[in-house]
Amino acid sequence: MINMKPLVYEKLTSITENVSGSYPGDWATFPVIQYTEEQNEPDIWTSEGEAHTLVAFKIDIWVKEGSTSQLAQQVNDAMYDIGLYRKGCSDIDEPSGLKHKDMRFDASINVRTNISYLA
Repeated sequence: MINMKPLVYEKLTSITENVSGSYPGDWATFPVIQYTEEQNEPDIWTSEGEAHTLVAFKIDIWVKEGSTSQLAQQVNDAMYDIGLYRKGCSDIDEPSGLKHKDMRFDASINVRTNISYLA
Protein backbone atom coordinates (compact mmCIF):
# COMPACT_ATOMS: atom_id res chain seq x y z
CA MET A 1 0.00 0.00 0.00
CA ILE A 2 1.21 3.47 -0.91
CA ASN A 3 -0.25 6.54 0.78
CA MET A 4 -0.90 8.97 -2.07
CA LYS A 5 -3.40 11.10 -0.12
CA PRO A 6 -0.86 13.69 1.11
CA LEU A 7 0.43 14.20 -2.44
CA VAL A 8 -3.08 14.50 -3.86
CA TYR A 9 -4.03 17.00 -1.14
CA GLU A 10 -0.87 19.06 -1.70
CA LYS A 11 -1.45 19.25 -5.46
CA LEU A 12 -5.14 20.14 -5.10
CA THR A 13 -4.48 22.88 -2.53
CA SER A 14 -2.08 24.45 -5.01
CA ILE A 15 -5.17 24.98 -7.21
CA THR A 16 -7.63 26.18 -4.56
CA GLU A 17 -7.79 26.39 -0.77
CA ASN A 18 -11.18 24.73 -0.27
CA VAL A 19 -10.10 21.09 -0.60
CA SER A 20 -11.47 18.22 1.44
CA GLY A 21 -10.75 14.51 1.80
CA SER A 22 -14.33 14.03 2.97
CA TYR A 23 -17.63 15.67 2.11
CA PRO A 24 -16.94 19.41 1.86
CA GLY A 25 -17.80 21.35 4.99
CA ASP A 26 -17.40 24.82 3.47
CA TRP A 27 -20.00 25.59 0.82
CA ALA A 28 -19.53 29.36 1.14
CA THR A 29 -16.13 29.46 -0.59
CA PHE A 30 -15.85 28.37 -4.22
CA PRO A 31 -14.43 26.50 -5.98
CA VAL A 32 -14.84 23.37 -3.86
CA ILE A 33 -12.74 20.26 -4.53
CA GLN A 34 -13.29 16.90 -2.82
CA TYR A 35 -11.05 13.87 -3.27
CA THR A 36 -11.72 10.25 -2.31
CA GLU A 37 -9.33 7.31 -2.47
CA GLU A 38 -11.36 4.54 -4.11
CA GLN A 39 -8.69 1.85 -4.39
CA ASN A 40 -5.34 1.07 -2.86
CA GLU A 41 -4.62 -2.54 -3.69
CA PRO A 42 -1.12 -3.58 -2.61
CA ASP A 43 1.28 -6.12 -4.01
CA ILE A 44 -0.12 -6.97 -7.40
CA TRP A 45 2.60 -9.10 -8.97
CA THR A 46 3.39 -8.72 -12.66
CA SER A 47 4.67 -11.44 -14.97
CA GLU A 48 8.11 -9.79 -14.66
CA GLY A 49 8.10 -10.39 -10.89
CA GLU A 50 7.53 -6.76 -9.91
CA ALA A 51 5.17 -5.72 -7.12
CA HIS A 52 2.71 -2.95 -7.91
CA THR A 53 0.06 -1.08 -5.96
CA LEU A 54 -3.07 -0.08 -7.84
CA VAL A 55 -4.46 3.26 -6.67
CA ALA A 56 -7.59 5.11 -7.77
CA PHE A 57 -9.00 8.49 -6.79
CA LYS A 58 -12.29 10.24 -7.45
CA ILE A 59 -12.09 14.03 -7.54
CA ASP A 60 -15.19 16.23 -7.57
CA ILE A 61 -15.15 19.91 -8.52
CA TRP A 62 -17.97 22.34 -7.76
CA VAL A 63 -18.21 25.95 -8.94
CA LYS A 64 -20.99 28.42 -8.31
CA GLU A 65 -20.84 30.17 -11.67
CA GLY A 66 -19.15 29.54 -14.98
CA SER A 67 -17.54 26.35 -16.13
CA THR A 68 -15.53 23.63 -14.40
CA SER A 69 -13.35 23.11 -17.50
CA GLN A 70 -10.38 25.28 -16.51
CA LEU A 71 -10.23 23.77 -13.02
CA ALA A 72 -10.59 20.28 -14.48
CA GLN A 73 -7.55 20.91 -16.69
CA GLN A 74 -5.56 22.15 -13.69
CA VAL A 75 -6.58 19.07 -11.68
CA ASN A 76 -5.70 16.82 -14.60
CA ASP A 77 -2.23 18.40 -14.91
CA ALA A 78 -1.64 18.25 -11.14
CA MET A 79 -2.58 14.57 -10.92
CA TYR A 80 -0.44 13.74 -13.95
CA ASP A 81 2.52 15.38 -12.16
CA ILE A 82 2.27 12.75 -9.39
CA GLY A 83 1.66 9.80 -11.72
CA LEU A 84 -2.13 9.58 -11.69
CA TYR A 85 -3.80 9.35 -15.09
CA ARG A 86 -7.37 10.38 -15.86
CA LYS A 87 -9.62 7.47 -16.76
CA GLY A 88 -12.92 9.32 -16.76
CA CYS A 89 -14.51 12.72 -16.49
CA SER A 90 -18.16 13.78 -16.56
CA ASP A 91 -20.42 16.69 -15.77
CA ILE A 92 -23.01 15.93 -13.08
CA ASP A 93 -26.46 17.52 -13.07
CA GLU A 94 -26.91 19.33 -9.76
CA PRO A 95 -30.39 20.34 -8.61
CA SER A 96 -28.67 23.07 -6.53
CA GLY A 97 -27.63 24.90 -9.68
CA LEU A 98 -23.93 24.42 -8.95
CA LYS A 99 -21.65 23.22 -11.74
CA HIS A 100 -20.23 19.81 -10.75
CA LYS A 101 -17.57 17.72 -12.49
CA ASP A 102 -16.61 14.18 -11.45
CA MET A 103 -13.09 13.02 -12.41
CA ARG A 104 -11.50 9.58 -11.95
CA PHE A 105 -7.76 8.91 -11.83
CA ASP A 106 -5.68 5.79 -11.37
CA ALA A 107 -2.14 4.45 -11.48
CA SER A 108 -0.15 1.29 -11.06
CA ILE A 109 2.87 2.15 -8.93
CA ASN A 110 5.97 -0.03 -8.82
CA VAL A 111 6.44 -0.63 -5.09
CA ARG A 112 10.22 -0.95 -5.32
CA THR A 113 10.91 2.10 -7.46
CA ASN A 114 7.78 4.25 -6.98
CA ILE A 115 7.51 4.53 -10.76
CA SER A 116 3.90 4.83 -11.89
CA TYR A 117 2.44 3.26 -14.99
CA LEU A 118 -0.83 3.90 -16.76
CA ALA A 119 -3.18 1.30 -15.32
